Amino acid sequence: MPRPWLPFAALTVTVALAVAPGPAGAEAPSTPLRTSPTVIATAGPTRAPAPRLVLGGRYDSTYGTVELTRDGDQVFGRYECCGKGSLRGRIVGRRVFYTWREDHAGEAATGHGVWTLGADGRLTGTWGWGKRDDDGGAWDLWQAPRPTSAIAR
Repeated sequence: MPRPWLPFAALTVTVALAVAPGPAGAEAPSTPLRTSPTVIATAGPTRAPAPRLVLGGRYDSTYGTVELTRDGDQVFGRYECCGKGSLRGRIVGRRVFYTWREDHAGEAATGHGVWTLGADGRLTGTWGWGKRDDDGGAWDLWQAPRPTSAIAR
């Protein structure tokens, strides 16, 4: 039979034991002899909901500006480095597995890569040539600062 969900990890109750009176005329102690916590219910560890994966927008990176767009578990992007390129990927957990493509004078260069999304919103990872995802080196992205407006006086 499944256990009912309990909104607490453990409930403790302190029990004071009564003291039997001593010989006639003797004073009973003013404090109990012993107290002990007794666990009467426990529940398994609780899990916090997974943080929502926020991904998309303009990023600065190891190789210049990258624009990413998310559609469900798919990611699409464009970047400026190396004659400009495009990428598409899939989100799995906190990782993005992607393929990239650059066109140079009619010839295409392609490869794969993987990023991991950190708690600070940074994407850290690697890129590679062809079927490899790591022989090209590191490729890290961080949110680009938002433009600030200025009022001319």
